[in-house]
Amino acid sequence: MIEQEAVWNLAKVYFELERYPEAIDNLKLFISSYPQNPKREEAIELLGRAYLYSNQYEEAMAYIESLPQRSPSINRAYQQIAFSQGVENFNRADYNQAVAMFQKSLRYPQIPELVKMAQFLDCRILFA
Repeated sequence: MIEQEAVWNLAKVYFELERYPEAIDNLKLFISSYPQNPKREEAIELLGRAYLYSNQYEEAMAYIESLPQRSPSINRAYQQIAFSQGVENFNRADYNQAVAMFQKSLRYPQIPELVKMAQFLDCRILFA
């Protein structure tokens, strides 16, 4: 139990210090080593955010898509990640990939503002 708390606390400290690579490593260790821990869902959400904040969108999406079950908070993180990847693709003029990412973000409409922005950018691409 002490080891679990140590790994968890270390991961959270790294996250709060914006040391995302270290946070990612420790969160992955926590999730895989302690699958029954009640903080697992929070760890999964933090892992998604750490990937998001370190611009590792593909890794974040692949990880979340691999989960057998996803809570609303995890779907919220997924929506943010997919939208952010879509914006990055849009800014690189990779419009096909941008549309695909905006559509993925719209599958999990947890954040109304992101829904509106994804729809707007999606339409902007389609009617350009």
